[in-house]
This record gives sequence, C-alpha cells and structure tokens, in this order.
Amino acid sequence: MNHQNIRNFMEFAWDGISFEGAALKAEVRS
Repeated sequence: MNHQNIRNFMEFAWDGISFEGAALKAEVRS
C-alpha cells in the first residue's frame, strides 16, 4: 500500500465497512 492508497482508505473505506458490518449483523439476526 502506498501513501495515497492509505489516504483513500481512511477517507472512503470506513463508510463501506460500517455498511457491510450493519448488513452482516442484520443477516445474522434474521
């Protein structure tokens, strides 16, 4: 990973991770 990739991850990836985590929890409960 280069520095730009790390910055992109920090800026953009957390929203995706939070969304995926919520979806997985919802699936487990259903």
